[in-house]
Amino acid sequence: MQLIISDACRGLVESIAEYLPDARWQRCMVHFYRNVFSHVPSTKVREVCHMLKAIHAQESRKAAQEKAAPVVEDLRRQKLGKAADLVETHIDETLSSYHFPDSHWLKIRTNNPLERIMREIR
Repeated sequence: MQLIISDACRGLVESIAEYLPDARWQRCMVHFYRNVFSHVPSTKVREVCHMLKAIHAQESRKAAQEKAAPVVEDLRRQKLGKAADLVETHIDETLSSYHFPDSHWLKIRTNNPLERIMREIR
């Protein structure tokens, strides 16, 4: 097991560290975006979505981290402090996919395909 993708469920994250210490954990980008959007007025969701996607469209983890700083500043300028705090504090949790070959990045950024399959099985 090299990578586990999930939402930010504290118990799950702690269990991963305990039982699979060599595996990387990544916060699902879709769940992270939803968390950020919960602190954004509906009229600004589309704009903030583009800002977040710009972070994850970078060529490397370092570039993504560097891109996050101006996004946080822009969110603060727009008086979206809670969203800015969330991005500033937790964006690194969504960047673990950069440790893997770039051909895999699109497939390992979110756990939504797995959630869909599980919903169909139920």
